[in-house]
Amino acid sequence: MGSTPDDSHPDTIWESAQKGNPTPACTTEGVDNILKAWNKKAKKDKSAIPTEQKERESASGKLLEIAKIATYFHTSDKIAYADVSIDGNRHTYSVRSKAFRLSLSGEYLDRTEKGIGSQTLQDTLSTLEAIAIFRGETREVHLRTAEYQGKIYLDLGTDDWKAIEVDSSGWRLLSDPPVRFWRPDSLLLLPIPVTGGNLDELKDLLNVDGSSWTLIVTFLLFCFCHDKTYPVLVLSAHRGSGKTAAAEIIKGLIDPNTSRLRTASD
Repeated sequence: MGSTPDDSHPDTIWESAQKGNPTPACTTEGVDNILKAWNKKAKKDKSAIPTEQKERESASGKLLEIAKIATYFHTSDKIAYADVSIDGNRHTYSVRSKAFRLSLSGEYLDRTEKGIGSQTLQDTLSTLEAIAIFRGETREVHLRTAEYQGKIYLDLGTDDWKAIEVDSSGWRLLSDPPVRFWRPDSLLLLPIPVTGGNLDELKDLLNVDGSSWTLIVTFLLFCFCHDKTYPVLVLSAHRGSGKTAAAEIIKGLIDPNTSRLRTASD
């Protein structure tokens, strides 16, 4: 058997390789050509791939620029919200709500005459959600009623997002209340109140006696008090006495919405 080169000496290994195959498999020029070809292909691949990606990044950048029209904040339980000024009125939306998505999509369409891709929209919403949670202030958001500094606020559900402020001196209509409201899709409009009304007119409409009327008025007042223990109003009478009509009227006074009335069996 022939002798084996000493693996501990690189020079010895190289000399042995030269004796066994004196002609190298690839010349220095060949290696240079391989590197040039690889670099050329890499540049070609780099310029060819990102066309769609560049368009998506461009759309995302435009959408984020549009989203600067809003102010972002979060609630104590880390839900992201956005305040958007529309025609001088403040609208408040959850960042993940359908209403906010449509608002961004509509603004993007107006500026670009194009629709926004679903993935680009979702990526942008994730960025805005992070901005709201990690950089935004903490605020509370309320449904229909709120209490702040001894005053009660009632969201009318109107397109201009106006609210009623109530205190010991009376009530007034506000365009920019100091509290935020969120609106489920089921929420309907409350009528704008007028002065000079008489609550006893409601009693005649509901067709109830004195003791029942006291309970109904108490129930109505509690509905406008925020974060209280609310009583549950149960209407009980014989069939055809107008219970459903009375319930619809009461519901329409405090929180009109598309949800159906509930019976005792519910």
